[in-house]
Amino acid sequence: MNRETAIELVTEELNRASAKFGPMLSFHDGHSVIREEFEELWEEVRKRNPDNDKLIKEAVQVAAMAIRFLVDLCEEPAYNYCDFCGSFEVCFLYGPHHLLCSACSKGR
Repeated sequence: MNRETAIELVTEELNRASAKFGPMLSFHDGHSVIREEFEELWEEVRKRNPDNDKLIKEAVQVAAMAIRFLVDLCEEPAYNYCDFCGSFEVCFLYGPHHLLCSACSKGR
């Protein structure tokens, strides 16, 4: 398989999964999803005669879920309102849904 085909397959899976399941909600959620897909790939790898189509399918899912993790959970800090003190400054993602300023994040 060439790089362009692999990227195309991963992009299609990324779009399909994102539309069906929405964003990952936490680092633990993302880890669980990636681990589940990796375990399915590992099951196929361990077989005496692994099915190439299944290997491709599972590897594509692992790659797509890793990208979802990056996109959904590893955002760059941005100016926003802190969910705890209300100040408008550079905020960081705290947990699945909260943005915290630097002062509030130090106390957590």
